[in-house]
Amino acid sequence: MQLKKSKTYKEQVEILKKKGLVVRNDGDVVNFLNHVNYYRFSGYFLPFISKSDKKFHDKTSFEKLKNIYYFDSELRKLLMGTIDEVEIYLKSQISYYHSQKYGAEGYTNGVNYNAKHNHSAFMQRVAACIAENQRTLVVKHHMNNYGGHFPISLLEGYSLNYIC
Repeated sequence: MQLKKSKTYKEQVEILKKKGLVVRNDGDVVNFLNHVNYYRFSGYFLPFISKSDKKFHDKTSFEKLKNIYYFDSELRKLLMGTIDEVEIYLKSQISYYHSQKYGAEGYTNGVNYNAKHNHSAFMQRVAACIAENQRTLVVKHHMNNYGGHFPISLLEGYSLNYIC
């Protein structure tokens, strides 16, 4: 099966109009697609397209879909900012608690974890993280000045997904 031929923005607007999308100003749609991309925007069409004839429901407008897209974009930014703050807080708390209880390198000792934690896999991820970042100043500093020993507080700078 061959891929569809690339369409100009004007052709994309015509496709949307043939599917029944209400468009007040073609130029606004062209400008929007120039910034967003037809394929990305098409994900917002689904609730507004009839399964039987693959056309937009009556009175579905570009403005409505564009507003939904922008609302989703703003919501995503808000959530990502909040998630980022929560992740920083959690990493800080884990790092502080663990270093206070077990010392700066206590994370290297599997005895300091419960049975649910796969310490071996965790240490492999830590080693991979250090290897991937070997050119950074922080890693070079600890390699040169501390013989490659890294405190848990340094790991706080990496993704929770990576180190947990």
